[in-house]
Amino acid sequence: MKTINFISITVIFFCLELSGQNKNIMLTYQQSKFIYSPGLEFNYFFNEKTAINLGINSFIFEYEPSQLVNISNHYITNHNHLHFYNFNIGLCYVFFNYKSFKISGLIGGKWSYGPHFKPLYFYEDGNYYIYYDSAIEGQSDFGIDTGIFSYIGRFILGVKFSTDNNKLRYSIGWAF
Repeated sequence: MKTINFISITVIFFCLELSGQNKNIMLTYQQSKFIYSPGLEFNYFFNEKTAINLGINSFIFEYEPSQLVNISNHYITNHNHLHFYNFNIGLCYVFFNYKSFKISGLIGGKWSYGPHFKPLYFYEDGNYYIYYDSAIEGQSDFGIDTGIFSYIGRFILGVKFSTDNNKLRYSIGWAF
């Protein structure tokens, strides 16, 4: 998995060097139960209003063993390491542009490979949930990736929602 992450990040930075002046790069973050997910995304505008969006995310697994069932030993033995989590590709369109302020929307697809924890049972005496991993190891999940970004000068703020895990992902970045 480290090789896949390295190759993907290298390709993204290689694309940065080859592309024109209308590009931006963003750091992203998503958090859900037992998972912290940092990521890197890249937009390349091939005309004034339309861009292609590429992103890759990994995750760090932080778990509470007494609250989990149906969890792979792979995640438990490597819980403090970065793992490949998902990849997304989509189209970004600027629908509002006034001087140095822009608002753009994004729609695309997302491919995920990693755990997704859902509540299974509420333990009343301990006042906590028992969670299970609904993603079987080796099984991929596909979803629709949507988002909205605001450009203030060269500074970018954004939020995305994906149907593969029904979570928000926050973005902060810089336009070149």
